[in-house]
Amino acid sequence: MGIFSFSACSTAISKEPPIIFSSNQNGNYDIFSIDSDGKNLKQLTYDFQDEFEPKVSSNREKIIFLKKIDGRKSIYLLDNNSIDLFVGGPYDLSSYIWSPVSDQIAYVSEFGPYIYLMSIDESEPLQLTSVPGFEVSDWSLDGKSIFFSSKSKDFEGIYVRNPDGVNENRLIDLVAFSPKLSPDGDKLIFLVHEEGLISLYIAEYYSENFSLKLVKENSKWYNNLFGIFGSGQKIKYKKIELPDDIVHISNVSWDPKSEKILFVSGLEKESEIYVVNIKKNNQILRLTRNNVRDDQPVWSPNGRKIAFVSYLDGDSEIFVMRPDGAEQNRITNNEYDDFDPDW
Repeated sequence: MGIFSFSACSTAISKEPPIIFSSNQNGNYDIFSIDSDGKNLKQLTYDFQDEFEPKVSSNREKIIFLKKIDGRKSIYLLDNNSIDLFVGGPYDLSSYIWSPVSDQIAYVSEFGPYIYLMSIDESEPLQLTSVPGFEVSDWSLDGKSIFFSSKSKDFEGIYVRNPDGVNENRLIDLVAFSPKLSPDGDKLIFLVHEEGLISLYIAEYYSENFSLKLVKENSKWYNNLFGIFGSGQKIKYKKIELPDDIVHISNVSWDPKSEKILFVSGLEKESEIYVVNIKKNNQILRLTRNNVRDDQPVWSPNGRKIAFVSYLDGDSEIFVMRPDGAEQNRITNNEYDDFDPDW
């Protein structure tokens, strides 16, 4: 049964599409799907090569994933039971995202490295960036802005580029990465390396000029997020202050309403999952409380559930919970590794 069929069937039953994930339950890593209630497990790929990091298109009709061959990673496309090499060749491919209308993919190639853009009709790839790209992180819902980061000397920071290949602007000149634009297109969050830690920052984004807005420290935007204080000087971005024990932040994402930021704090066995509500004065809520690693949280398309990975029994399993951490349910239960969830 193809991806079109199981998407329609599962959505009617559970109100969420199936979760797509990677698993080595058949000896090597393949791509699987499962409903959010743990039913209807299906294997989608069958290969002796490892296949992992699936990403579902926004129209829920296609999946791209990585396949590792001879130490190199290539992107493959799964479209209605047909699996084709999407981007391969002699260069390692990584960090890739779908366009908002599911017709293009932006990705990083180690050749350079640079960000490339390719249509799903497999036309010739277009080199999108003029500066070395480390990570392509987000694509605005209006299709106008692709956000990426660079860690190359003299180019460090976060950039935005129009997919037509114009207006490449450097937004942040810090050692920053993982930019994520809110679904409403107004706010940009990103991570910054500072003093051995990784911190969470936020800014207002101006889509018309492909730039960050200058705001005053005592402006309404600033006061809503950080309280009424400050000198009134203009700033472009601001660190979201979190408790001292919330450090090494990763896996950041917005909820569909642009109100909450989902993230992981900590390293390996100490990692836990949190949300910060920017609509409620940056209220922090811890969602998981385990002495094991909890990682890779992803929102369901309607924002009513979060899928994540936990290592409760030593190997990685897929769980689902509510946005407040309630009703945590294990939906895979085996002695293998299940990870890389996506809706």
